[in-house]
Amino acid sequence: MRLSLVLVLSLAGCWRGGAEAGAEELPAVRVKGASCDEASDNARKVIAASEDPELAARAEPLAEIVHRRCGVDGWSMELRRCVTGAPTFADLDGCEKLATGQQRAKLQRDIEVFEIAEDKQ
Repeated sequence: MRLSLVLVLSLAGCWRGGAEAGAEELPAVRVKGASCDEASDNARKVIAASEDPELAARAEPLAEIVHRRCGVDGWSMELRRCVTGAPTFADLDGCEKLATGQQRAKLQRDIEVFEIAEDKQ
């Protein structure tokens, strides 16, 4: 009984009430390392700069695949940093070694599904 009372009082002391109107929101805490947004943005830029015009034309949907797989598959900080910092397509492709086998397979599958859908159009 005494433990319950202490716990309730402790929790009550931590409660600050609802947000006040006009209260300033704190900025989102920056997670150490690159985000999936940053990784997909750089992938988009690198792919769009490709010398292969067909590949460059697919930059937007491929970047969306990178963003989705990064978030859903929980890419490591190291992999996100690699993709975010890759200056060329070859460097971007080299980041693959940092992904797990399952992450690589899912990314490849999504790219293949996209390419099949593109070919049918």
